Amino acid sequence: GLATAERLKHSPGSQTARSALLTELLTHYESLLEVSGDSTRLLKMRAITSTKIANVYRELGELDPALQAYREAVVDKRTVSNVDEDAAPLLARCLSNMSVVLHDLGNHERARRIVEEAIRLQQQHVSSSRSPSSLLDLAATHLNVASLNSASETSLRHLNAALDLAEQARHEGHATGRTRFEALSTLSMVLGRLSEQFRRTDSAASVRYAQRAVGCSKQLVKSDTLASPLAIHCRAHAVNCNNLASLLVSQGSFADALRLFADAAETLADIEDRKGAVLALTNLGKCQVRTGDQPSAADTYQRAIALQLTLLAESPGDLNHASRLGGLHNNLAFVYSEMGMHGMAC
Repeated sequence: GLATAERLKHSPGSQTARSALLTELLTHYESLLEVSGDSTRLLKMRAITSTKIANVYRELGELDPALQAYREAVVDKRTVSNVDEDAAPLLARCLSNMSVVLHDLGNHERARRIVEEAIRLQQQHVSSSRSPSSLLDLAATHLNVASLNSASETSLRHLNAALDLAEQARHEGHATGRTRFEALSTLSMVLGRLSEQFRRTDSAASVRYAQRAVGCSKQLVKSDTLASPLAIHCRAHAVNCNNLASLLVSQGSFADALRLFADAAETLADIEDRKGAVLALTNLGKCQVRTGDQPSAADTYQRAIALQLTLLAESPGDLNHASRLGGLHNNLAFVYSEMGMHGMAC
């Protein structure tokens, strides 16, 4: 279902298959809503189905129908939560997702009110249950609020709240291995966001958060919880490595930056994310040039060019692929020139 669509999201040449899958899911979920009745069980099923429909519309980039589906889910979940207190967390999660859609549609004030209700409901659930899943739900909502706020102080407050909740969930005594895995994933996201938050104002803090983010995402990729790491976690690790490496380059710590850029490229290549691997290899090549290691840079750019050629072959009319290929050839020509290999540069 949606998990498969997520895996296809960043796979070159898979967008047609992904759109077809999402459309098929939409048809299936909408057919489930044709069942009539007003029992609590049926209302709960309808609310869950409406939420899935909203999520599919979001993946398709169709925000207006996504918002309508969330509204329908909220109506049913409110009704169910009046007679079943266990439904309150589902209502809060739906409100949190709905607030993001409202924000993206430009209705910022409505988004703020909706997400505040979500936080209030989730805080009540955390107070009564202290379950790791309730802590993570509240952390996810704080992450959403941080995204909705342009004010750095407000955003920072919610990011710190999310960090604290994820840490609590990870170390909760009765947390399962899967819950700890999800807590680690949340920590990776929060720490990455905190690093970005401090990037322009406190480079030392930005590096510390980025280092912790890399540590978390590395554990996710190497986790024994899954037979093989999910592509989404591999990409998150690559992003964390690239971010930390960029920070280290600005501080002149080239050795560590080289290792991180190489880690990002290898991680993306392992999941056949060639587009991401090309960008990581480009960063690695630039760093090698700055350290005076032109031979390694030439080899890195050649690897990037080989990958970029396969992307262009799959999408011959893609101007972005063609432009990126031209940029890589320019970079390689510059390196050959620096090495005195002017014939190769031409």
